[in-house]
Amino acid sequence: MSQKLGTSMITDRLIAVRHHFGLSQSAIAERVGVSANTWNGYEKQATAPNPKALSKLAEDGINVNWLLTGKGEMLDPDGAGGADDDLVYIPRYDALVAAGSGAIPIEHPTSTPVAFSKRWLREELRVTPSGLFLIEARGDSMTGLIDNGDVLLIDTNEPKMAGDGIYVFSVDGMLLVKQLRSRLNGDIDVFDGEGNLQQTLDRKDLAAVQVVGRVIWKAGRT
Repeated sequence: MSQKLGTSMITDRLIAVRHHFGLSQSAIAERVGVSANTWNGYEKQATAPNPKALSKLAEDGINVNWLLTGKGEMLDPDGAGGADDDLVYIPRYDALVAAGSGAIPIEHPTSTPVAFSKRWLREELRVTPSGLFLIEARGDSMTGLIDNGDVLLIDTNEPKMAGDGIYVFSVDGMLLVKQLRSRLNGDIDVFDGEGNLQQTLDRKDLAAVQVVGRVIWKAGRT
């Protein structure tokens, strides 16, 4: 399932976009490259379209920032051509990051990059495109925060813990994604998606843990 936005108003905006193009649910789903059931879920469950669908809508002149937040106007003020100028392509890695007890090798070729709105990244996530990449989560230990198959946007501009959060980190060449919280003594607590403590990393052992980046956004697969 895609990321919840905390408001049903995105439902109204998704319907407004579809009506703007004069399309049925199945027709707009085909237009943005998802199944009809997936688009129906977007409208009914008030969830964000996946990055590929967002980039397609941006190419057609839809203001992605408005769609996700309600701020601004539905149509990009620069038009469809301006939307192209606003897009940045974030690399997506074929590697799977383990959200369970398994371990996934870090070295994999990249797949087709995914387009994001530079303005949305800047204004809503408060990040710059450089240092971002996408990767897919596998496993169920983070269910509640990250589901199996979710696509994660990772910010590598802070290659160390910068406060509590969900991080992708490497241990012995394997990638893991976990919720991390630091203790005053320097130890790191590792939690599952429901907030249950899984283990504590002793500060003396942290040299073997390489923080790759922080998870700043997610989207469910279609």
